[in-house]
Amino acid sequence: MKIRIADIGPEGLAIDDTLDFEALNQRMQEGHETDIRFTAAPKVSLHVTRTPSGADTKGKIKGTFTQGCSLCARDVPRHIEVSADYVLQQIHSKEFGQSPESLDDIGIVFFEGDGLDLRDTLEQSLILAMDQFWHPQLNQDGSCVHCGESHTAESAEQAKKSPVSLGELLAKAGVKGSSN
Repeated sequence: MKIRIADIGPEGLAIDDTLDFEALNQRMQEGHETDIRFTAAPKVSLHVTRTPSGADTKGKIKGTFTQGCSLCARDVPRHIEVSADYVLQQIHSKEFGQSPESLDDIGIVFFEGDGLDLRDTLEQSLILAMDQFWHPQLNQDGSCVHCGESHTAESAEQAKKSPVSLGELLAKAGVKGSSN
């Protein structure tokens, strides 16, 4: 998602594009293993306005993904919407003696030359807004709002009273034992 500051007219520049969800999924796996998977390309809607020292962006990134439920461990479809409001500040690295990337701050993106690629900044904003340790809300009766299973102290006690063997769990999952 490259933009040239010189191409931004007085009315601004509208950008309606998508981010590559396969690249996002690869990026999600760079740190530690996560159960978050984007299911569709996140949509980017920005309005870029030129300023004397660069540009300002206002907009949103919207995406869909699945994430493992911390209660039942099933993949749950989820949605995310992130603000994409940035100040794009043009600098000359010779003045600062540093690369533009090392100067970036929250909401401020420094760049050299006449343009920049917003893809990394948008991906980073989306990823950092996600809750890696998401815990779903519970209904008043203690059941999960997504899967409907009860996760109360009583259901935990009931599970303790009727233990299930490993063989029963494997059979329930459809795993068949090998015969020698």
